Amino acid sequence: MIIKDEVLQLCEELEEYSCIFTTFWAQIDNICETSNIPTLAVTLSNIGDPISLLINPDFWNSIDKNTKKFAIIHECLHVFFEHSTLFNNNIYSKDAATLKKLNIATDITINHYIDNVIKFDRNLISWQNYCWVETVFNKTVPNYKNAEHYYNLLSHRSTNLNKTLINDHNGLRNNNIQNDTEEGIKDIIYKLNKSFNNNK
Repeated sequence: MIIKDEVLQLCEELEEYSCIFTTFWAQIDNICETSNIPTLAVTLSNIGDPISLLINPDFWNSIDKNTKKFAIIHECLHVFFEHSTLFNNNIYSKDAATLKKLNIATDITINHYIDNVIKFDRNLISWQNYCWVETVFNKTVPNYKNAEHYYNLLSHRSTNLNKTLINDHNGLRNNNIQNDTEEGIKDIIYKLNKSFNNNK
């Protein structure tokens, strides 16, 4: 099956959690296969281009169906939480160590949101391989904080952080978001908030 068709089919299956995933990815019609990234990435694109989902086919074909669903939700939530603003914020240096900590911090926030709020059971995937409070810190750190909170905790650590990221975050570091695309993102964020609040 073509990866784009598989993504859209999986989004339909994710309607049991929220119809917003189908709505979101139906508007993101630029789903591209590439070996230029290790896993997958959502890109907030150059002026005139749509938002794209980039997928490494080797990675995609190496993961099971539940991990693919998890990854689709994960990518959607990077937009939902507006993480591009975090990666483009000038208060953070752009060195590799800082970006790695930002990557881990945003993933912790998203992964726990998927488990706690969306109610996608993390036991359906090999969650221990990814960034969670338990795999990065310990169980005494709360699992419901924002990315800035986890980044601040990570900034005090000098140890090597070799954590697997479900996706590549470089596409979030682009300030050239087209105005109509930005408005579309805001509309999607509004619908996401409304959808999840109605499901509580």
